[in-house]
Amino acid sequence: MQAYLAFWFDALPPAALALEVLMLVLTIVLVRSSMHPSTFALVSWVGTVTHEASHGIVGLVLGAKPCELSLFPKQNADGSWTLGYVAFSNMRWWNAPFTAMAPMLLAPLAIWLVADWAYPFIVAGDTLGSLWRTSICSIIFQASWPSKQDFKVAAPGLAVIIFLLWLFN
Repeated sequence: MQAYLAFWFDALPPAALALEVLMLVLTIVLVRSSMHPSTFALVSWVGTVTHEASHGIVGLVLGAKPCELSLFPKQNADGSWTLGYVAFSNMRWWNAPFTAMAPMLLAPLAIWLVADWAYPFIVAGDTLGSLWRTSICSIIFQASWPSKQDFKVAAPGLAVIIFLLWLFN
Protein backbone atom coordinates (compact mmCIF):
# COMPACT_ATOMS: atom_id res chain seq x y z
CA MET A 1 0.00 0.00 0.00
CA GLN A 2 2.84 2.35 0.87
CA ALA A 3 4.46 1.80 -2.53
CA TYR A 4 1.11 2.39 -4.26
CA LEU A 5 0.56 5.69 -2.45
CA ALA A 6 4.16 6.74 -3.06
CA PHE A 7 3.65 6.12 -6.78
CA TRP A 8 0.68 8.52 -6.89
CA PHE A 9 2.22 11.19 -4.69
CA ASP A 10 5.53 11.09 -6.57
CA ALA A 11 3.70 11.26 -9.91
CA LEU A 12 1.81 14.44 -9.00
CA PRO A 13 3.49 17.81 -9.43
CA PRO A 14 3.57 19.81 -6.17
CA ALA A 15 0.90 22.26 -7.41
CA ALA A 16 -1.47 19.39 -8.27
CA LEU A 17 -0.86 17.82 -4.86
CA ALA A 18 -1.60 21.20 -3.25
CA LEU A 19 -4.92 21.36 -5.16
CA GLU A 20 -5.80 17.85 -3.95
CA VAL A 21 -5.13 18.93 -0.36
CA LEU A 22 -7.15 22.12 -0.93
CA MET A 23 -10.04 20.00 -2.22
CA LEU A 24 -9.98 17.94 0.98
CA VAL A 25 -9.88 21.07 3.15
CA LEU A 26 -12.78 22.65 1.24
CA THR A 27 -14.75 19.42 1.62
CA ILE A 28 -14.21 19.43 5.39
CA VAL A 29 -15.25 23.09 5.58
CA LEU A 30 -18.39 22.35 3.55
CA VAL A 31 -19.35 19.38 5.72
CA ARG A 32 -18.59 21.11 9.03
CA SER A 33 -20.13 24.46 8.17
CA SER A 34 -23.24 25.50 10.04
CA MET A 35 -25.05 27.04 7.10
CA HIS A 36 -28.84 26.79 6.86
CA PRO A 37 -29.94 23.57 5.12
CA SER A 38 -31.47 25.49 2.21
CA THR A 39 -28.18 27.37 1.70
CA PHE A 40 -26.25 24.10 1.91
CA ALA A 41 -28.64 22.59 -0.66
CA LEU A 42 -27.97 25.49 -3.04
CA VAL A 43 -24.19 25.42 -2.55
CA SER A 44 -24.01 21.65 -2.95
CA TRP A 45 -26.52 21.27 -5.81
CA VAL A 46 -23.81 20.03 -8.19
CA GLY A 47 -23.07 17.35 -5.60
CA THR A 48 -26.74 16.40 -5.41
CA VAL A 49 -26.91 16.04 -9.18
CA THR A 50 -23.79 13.85 -9.34
CA HIS A 51 -24.86 11.81 -6.27
CA GLU A 52 -28.30 11.03 -7.67
CA ALA A 53 -26.92 10.51 -11.19
CA SER A 54 -24.52 7.88 -9.83
CA HIS A 55 -27.47 6.01 -8.27
CA GLY A 56 -29.44 6.29 -11.49
CA ILE A 57 -26.64 5.18 -13.82
CA VAL A 58 -25.55 2.20 -11.72
CA GLY A 59 -29.18 1.24 -11.12
CA LEU A 60 -29.89 1.42 -14.85
CA VAL A 61 -26.84 -0.72 -15.69
CA LEU A 62 -27.78 -3.32 -13.05
CA GLY A 63 -31.45 -3.49 -14.01
CA ALA A 64 -32.90 -1.71 -10.96
CA LYS A 65 -35.04 0.38 -13.36
CA PRO A 66 -34.97 4.00 -12.19
CA CYS A 67 -38.53 5.33 -12.32
CA GLU A 68 -38.44 8.68 -10.51
CA LEU A 69 -35.83 11.39 -9.98
CA SER A 70 -35.86 14.53 -7.85
CA LEU A 71 -32.96 16.97 -7.75
CA PHE A 72 -34.65 19.63 -5.66
CA PRO A 73 -34.46 19.80 -1.87
CA LYS A 74 -37.49 19.46 0.33
CA GLN A 75 -37.97 19.70 4.06
CA ASN A 76 -39.41 16.58 5.67
CA ALA A 77 -42.07 16.56 8.39
CA ASP A 78 -39.44 15.88 11.07
CA GLY A 79 -37.47 18.98 10.06
CA SER A 80 -34.72 17.11 8.20
CA TRP A 81 -33.99 17.78 4.54
CA THR A 82 -33.91 15.49 1.52
CA LEU A 83 -31.66 17.03 -1.14
CA GLY A 84 -32.71 14.62 -3.88
CA TYR A 85 -33.61 11.02 -4.58
CA VAL A 86 -33.94 8.35 -7.22
CA ALA A 87 -36.70 5.74 -6.96
CA PHE A 88 -36.39 2.30 -8.55
CA SER A 89 -39.03 -0.20 -9.64
CA ASN A 90 -36.82 -3.31 -9.72
CA MET A 91 -34.50 -3.07 -6.70
CA ARG A 92 -33.33 -6.57 -5.71
CA TRP A 93 -30.96 -7.92 -3.06
CA TRP A 94 -28.16 -8.32 -5.59
CA ASN A 95 -28.35 -4.86 -7.22
CA ALA A 96 -29.34 -2.82 -4.15
CA PRO A 97 -25.89 -2.65 -2.49
CA PHE A 98 -24.17 -1.53 -5.68
CA THR A 99 -26.89 0.95 -6.61
CA ALA A 100 -27.07 2.40 -3.08
CA MET A 101 -23.29 2.71 -2.71
CA ALA A 102 -22.77 4.11 -6.23
CA PRO A 103 -21.95 7.63 -4.98
CA MET A 104 -18.68 6.25 -3.60
CA LEU A 105 -17.50 6.18 -7.21
CA LEU A 106 -17.55 9.99 -7.11
CA ALA A 107 -14.55 10.18 -4.74
CA PRO A 108 -11.97 8.92 -7.24
CA LEU A 109 -13.73 10.94 -9.95
CA ALA A 110 -13.33 14.15 -7.92
CA ILE A 111 -9.66 13.39 -7.23
CA TRP A 112 -9.06 12.74 -10.93
CA LEU A 113 -10.95 15.92 -11.93
CA VAL A 114 -8.72 18.07 -9.72
CA ALA A 115 -5.62 16.71 -11.42
CA ASP A 116 -7.05 16.72 -14.94
CA TRP A 117 -9.52 19.64 -14.93
CA ALA A 118 -8.30 22.13 -12.31
CA TYR A 119 -4.52 21.66 -12.37
CA PRO A 120 -4.00 22.78 -16.01
CA PHE A 121 -5.48 26.17 -15.10
CA ILE A 122 -2.93 26.72 -12.34
CA VAL A 123 -0.16 25.80 -14.80
CA ALA A 124 -1.58 28.35 -17.26
CA GLY A 125 -1.56 31.02 -14.54
CA ASP A 126 -5.34 31.12 -14.10
CA THR A 127 -5.49 30.76 -10.32
CA LEU A 128 -9.13 31.81 -10.07
CA GLY A 129 -10.19 29.28 -12.72
CA SER A 130 -8.29 26.58 -10.89
CA LEU A 131 -9.81 27.51 -7.52
CA TRP A 132 -13.42 27.46 -8.67
CA ARG A 133 -12.84 24.12 -10.41
CA THR A 134 -11.27 22.75 -7.23
CA SER A 135 -14.31 24.01 -5.29
CA ILE A 136 -16.64 22.14 -7.65
CA CYS A 137 -14.50 19.02 -7.18
CA SER A 138 -14.75 19.37 -3.39
CA ILE A 139 -18.55 19.50 -3.64
CA ILE A 140 -18.52 16.34 -5.78
CA PHE A 141 -16.12 14.72 -3.30
CA GLN A 142 -18.47 15.61 -0.42
CA ALA A 143 -21.38 14.07 -2.35
CA SER A 144 -19.51 10.77 -2.64
CA TRP A 145 -20.51 9.75 0.88
CA PRO A 146 -23.70 7.65 0.82
CA SER A 147 -26.65 8.95 2.85
CA LYS A 148 -28.27 7.17 5.80
CA GLN A 149 -30.99 5.99 3.43
CA ASP A 150 -28.35 4.64 1.04
CA PHE A 151 -26.84 2.55 3.85
CA LYS A 152 -30.32 1.26 4.82
CA VAL A 153 -31.02 0.19 1.23
CA ALA A 154 -27.61 -1.47 0.83
CA ALA A 155 -27.46 -3.34 4.15
CA PRO A 156 -29.74 -6.35 3.49
CA GLY A 157 -28.24 -7.18 0.10
CA LEU A 158 -24.74 -6.61 1.40
CA ALA A 159 -25.44 -9.05 4.25
CA VAL A 160 -26.61 -11.68 1.74
CA ILE A 161 -23.54 -11.14 -0.47
CA ILE A 162 -21.16 -11.37 2.51
CA PHE A 163 -22.92 -14.54 3.70
CA LEU A 164 -22.68 -16.13 0.25
CA LEU A 165 -18.99 -15.22 -0.02
CA TRP A 166 -18.38 -16.75 3.41
CA LEU A 167 -20.41 -19.85 2.53
CA PHE A 168 -18.66 -20.54 -0.77
CA ASN A 169 -15.16 -19.48 0.19
